Amino acid sequence: MSSEKNQTMNCRMPPPLTDDQISAVLDGEADVDTQRHLDQCPYCQQRVEEARQIEHLLEQHLFRFTCPSSQVLSMYHLNLGPAETVDAVEHHLEQCPHCRTELEVLSDYLDLEPTPSPPEPQALKPRTRLGDLLAVFVSQPLQPALRGGSQMARPVLASTSGDMLMFEATGITVFLELQAEDEGPQLKGQLVAEPEQQAGWSGALVDVWQDDQLQIVATVDDMGVFSCYPLQPGEIDLRIKAADGSVVVIEDIELRE
Repeated sequence: MSSEKNQTMNCRMPPPLTDDQISAVLDGEADVDTQRHLDQCPYCQQRVEEARQIEHLLEQHLFRFTCPSSQVLSMYHLNLGPAETVDAVEHHLEQCPHCRTELEVLSDYLDLEPTPSPPEPQALKPRTRLGDLLAVFVSQPLQPALRGGSQMARPVLASTSGDMLMFEATGITVFLELQAEDEGPQLKGQLVAEPEQQAGWSGALVDVWQDDQLQIVATVDDMGVFSCYPLQPGEIDLRIKAADGSVVVIEDIELRE
């Protein structure tokens, strides 16, 4: 009751907008009276903005929640995996345009006809070129130095720690974390660019290199999220390549169990 009273006191044109009216605003279906109220009431404008931020966070967490991973789509493209998984992916593809697009991108990138055996890994990873964006490790714990001071730690991800690392390039931030899965460690990441550039990274290819061999190819979804698994402990490099040829390079990440 006190919450409703406070809303009424803060609203410039009481009664304040209801939750249903705020939902209508977010859906672009507000009626004339609701829009007139919103135009003249800073308090209800703030409530709408808070609701919009909550909705955006939910979309980030739930978007493509039921979609198969890029690794599963790659295995499907190569006619690998158990029959029940193939059937489930085929059923999902009939209903999901996002996964159909991702599968087309993966197929074009791999440039392989379906075959009963996995592709041979490439022998040498591409060299970093002039113009590639080399992401810098910016979030890191401090470790004791040899003589009692402190020194910056190298980027290390452990599936048991729950830590998240942050890397930055020009106008781009990449977040990485490692999660334990039955098949092996799973690398999860999100690429965040400037608002006007974010859409250009949708569908970007994520190459995971280990011991100079290509281990996994994943794709960046519409929210900038990607997932790579299974991985083995050791040092990896990431190359994220957008459709326009832009490349973000993240080097020397150590994975631990």
